[in-house]
Amino acid sequence: MKKIIFLTIIAGLVFFGCSKNSDLNPLASNSESTIITEDASPFISLPVRDNNSLAKILNTREKWITPWGSERIILEDNYWSGKSFIRVKMELIFPKGSVDRFIKASAHMDTEAAAFNFYPSPMTFNIPVILNFEISGLTGEDLERFKEVKAFVYISPTGELETMSYDKLGVEENSFWGKKTGKFVLENCKIPHFSRFGFVR
Repeated sequence: MKKIIFLTIIAGLVFFGCSKNSDLNPLASNSESTIITEDASPFISLPVRDNNSLAKILNTREKWITPWGSERIILEDNYWSGKSFIRVKMELIFPKGSVDRFIKASAHMDTEAAAFNFYPSPMTFNIPVILNFEISGLTGEDLERFKEVKAFVYISPTGELETMSYDKLGVEENSFWGKKTGKFVLENCKIPHFSRFGFVR
């Protein structure tokens, strides 16, 4: 009986906690990191690939980072999704002085979600690392889904979502012969520490 009552309470909390929604401000800027205490939807998914062979997906890069120079890790991926050619690019910039010792850093982008794992984790930087991300070729449902993105967040060990600081977040939309296409961008996002990050609606 106690188990039934407990499960009923948990189900109620999940139902009411996930019923919140807010409007997107396209190409918005966010100059401060904030803590989101309410529940948010899962990380937004990438357009579905025509070829699901994970062996052909380039989604991990490693690089030695030094205290004395500026370094960067770049991930790029191009593929077909229906009649749309999708281009994905992520750039992680380590400014000079961001670390005080040699570290072997790596970036991993999910093959299904627009989400990242950065290592070593936990790792805090003297100067925030800069993240740039864009995905072009968005059409139809994929374009509409990325229009719903509200924030780029870090998930803390306690489950709270910390919104990162950035200069630009949103969809740049165009129309060609009546067909809408778009590019989603995250520009100059400051990453103070490594862990798991992603876009939420």
